Amino acid sequence: MQASADVSPSPSEPARAPPSFVDEPSADDQMGDRSTPAGLQAIDERVRTFVAERPAAALLGAVAVGFVVGRLLSRV
Repeated sequence: MQASADVSPSPSEPARAPPSFVDEPSADDQMGDRSTPAGLQAIDERVRTFVAERPAAALLGAVAVGFVVGRLLSRV
């Protein structure tokens, strides 16, 4: 059997952290800060957090809301 290669960084090579997408705001995020009221930003953040923590529940909720809206619009 062959020993597996050591995958840890060498002492002369610093360890790289995984990319962080949360810490670095994109251009869209920066533009949104100026045009979105503070209340809507708080709601947006809560919705994004909920979807990130519970994707299945968010998907089921979206399907349910779409079904109800579709039924209401089909009667008009």
